[in-house]
Amino acid sequence: MTTPRAIWAEDDPVDRILFERAIRKSGAALDPTFVDDGQELLDLLSGVGRFAGQGPANDVGLIVLDLNMPRMDGRMLLSRLQLSADFRRIPSIVMTTSPARPDVLACYDLGANSYITKPRSFEALVQVIRNIDSYWVNTCVLPAA
Repeated sequence: MTTPRAIWAEDDPVDRILFERAIRKSGAALDPTFVDDGQELLDLLSGVGRFAGQGPANDVGLIVLDLNMPRMDGRMLLSRLQLSADFRRIPSIVMTTSPARPDVLACYDLGANSYITKPRSFEALVQVIRNIDSYWVNTCVLPAA
């Protein structure tokens, strides 16, 4: 099985470090690439901007995104992903600090496949990463497979 490439749209550098450490500690078969916001994620998928010359990213199996980011937030990103026949096929997991019901409903309305409230402890984050790996990598067939 190939390791799926997971694009993480997260603007907080501390959260990025925690995600990287949690992925390593969990033993998850995820190959994360981190971007700062929704616009950078779209640029990576399309092979434009600072990703020009790399061509479209056809190897992305999973998108994990925060809701509150600069330039393009998670809600706008989800709506933009839905406009592309190729991008809307990539499963999108919202991982954010907001447990607010309106945020949850809006994200599912915009095409999110999962909504996870960021855990408060590192060990809980490791378990969430294991769960993502178990379901999205070891159970599901991803579009980039």
